[in-house]
Amino acid sequence: MPDLRHLLTINAPVNHVFSAVASQGGLQQWWTKEAIAEPVEDSIAEFKFGDSFHHKMQIMDIQANERVEWLVKESTKEWVGTRIIFRFHAEGEKTILRFSHLNWLEVTDFFASCNFQWAYYLTSLKMLCEQGKGMPYS
Repeated sequence: MPDLRHLLTINAPVNHVFSAVASQGGLQQWWTKEAIAEPVEDSIAEFKFGDSFHHKMQIMDIQANERVEWLVKESTKEWVGTRIIFRFHAEGEKTILRFSHLNWLEVTDFFASCNFQWAYYLTSLKMLCEQGKGMPYS
């Protein structure tokens, strides 16, 4: 099964980057303003992108400053059953972020488009953590 992977160095402390990924307020500042999420295992987080996309993810694992993992429960056909994992590693005052979107059924044009979109939104996360302002979908 094909996977999407990205590696970023973010010039911000790991607790700051983790909070931006794990909290509703953080997610609203870099991914979509229509995020509903509680950082609790087995809860369902919702992410809306206008009328185009509506994702529901089960929070499978959340370990402070180390890892956040979601299982896609409802979404576009190609996303359902995939896993999205953020792994954080502190390196002094910097954070190494390893992002994975795993278990796609095949490489399609939508797969390629999502790879581009993840790069855009991960850049938004980096901007939020480093400069205080991201570029979320609104």
